[in-house]
Amino acid sequence: MTPEREAEIYTVVLRVIQDDGYEALTLDKLAAHTRCSKATLYRRWNGKPDLVVSAIRHEIPDKIHTIDTGSLLGDLHALTTLENDDTVYRRSALLRSIAVAARDNPPLLQAVHRNLIAPPTEALRRMVQHAVDRGEVDQNCPALAFVPTMLFGAVILHDLFHDHAPTPETLTSYITAVVLPALRQPPARQKPQERAR
Repeated sequence: MTPEREAEIYTVVLRVIQDDGYEALTLDKLAAHTRCSKATLYRRWNGKPDLVVSAIRHEIPDKIHTIDTGSLLGDLHALTTLENDDTVYRRSALLRSIAVAARDNPPLLQAVHRNLIAPPTEALRRMVQHAVDRGEVDQNCPALAFVPTMLFGAVILHDLFHDHAPTPETLTSYITAVVLPALRQPPARQKPQERAR
């Protein structure tokens, strides 16, 4: 299957999900719309969950791993310029749509975690680890484990609260007011009796 043919199929997949939701997409319907046999679809994507996740990654590729400005402040601010408002809005809408379906669909949940959540999460963890290695963040800072949740949550849920995608300016303000202060928190001090044990 050529990349152009794959792109055509991905377009149909995303259109159905955006218009009618994940459950409305069936391989029978997709085969009819794309004039591609179900056997070919199964051979290429091993089922509906992998196909849907592949379509989202094709439409909105992960670029976080490309960031390396040499400072935590620069890296986090660079995140805000990776995508335009429309791309952010489409990403958050698609992820919310399949997140609902994934709650009761273990194969879809596994595909989402493996291909949509794990790669950018690992990239963010490497970004913060570089900051730890440079001495910008204490390695025992309690907020380290929550950086992916803070950043993904700000993007995915923003338009639910405000009816529009977050702008680069909004994300920059969020990073400055919430994320960086959290990462500058000193490690929690142990109580005297805890140190004595």
